[in-house]
Amino acid sequence: MVVVEADGNYVQPFDVDDMDIYSGESYSVLFTTNQDSSKNYWISVGKSPPENFSEDYDVMKPPVNPNSTTGNGVYMLGFNTTVDVILQNANALSANVSEIHPWHLHGHDFWMLGYGEGKFSEKDEKKLNLKNPPLRNTAVIFPYGWTALRFVADNPGVWPFHCHIEPHLHMGMGVVFAEGIQHVRNIPNEALACGLTGKTLMKNEGN
Repeated sequence: MVVVEADGNYVQPFDVDDMDIYSGESYSVLFTTNQDSSKNYWISVGKSPPENFSEDYDVMKPPVNPNSTTGNGVYMLGFNTTVDVILQNANALSANVSEIHPWHLHGHDFWMLGYGEGKFSEKDEKKLNLKNPPLRNTAVIFPYGWTALRFVADNPGVWPFHCHIEPHLHMGMGVVFAEGIQHVRNIPNEALACGLTGKTLMKNEGN
């Protein structure tokens, strides 16, 4: 397989025999099946979900994580500034268990500057790819590791940045980046009239 695109962005083509695709990621690959026209060629998909959640899991009532902290989770970013983000993976829900987390950013693509094991430190800055990093919108953070990202805050709005495994998001694994919100004006009601927000708006208008 030749990988030619990732998360909607072209990449320098490279060959792979197999690949892991995590929640939120997308790829375009090319297959060449002209080796023997008398044969069939098969694609095998064998990656079962890495985690199991109980059937009675309710996203509206997520379990309380005793190791979590509480905050507003909103980061105000200077408009048109360059933002570096280090995602650090450590213990998760169970003691001494670290999981894979695919983090997705709305409203932007970011450059994946690098990743590594352990805790990120200044010496790891030398490992970062500042020449031709891939442009993505979803980044995978591996167990007990770190991933370094960079993007330009040039899209006015309020953008979620979160783990793409839904139960993790609802348990609090997400933040919000706000940038240039003074440039966002005249949002039509139709943009807000969905789900619980829409019901609230319609109720208020009716009153």
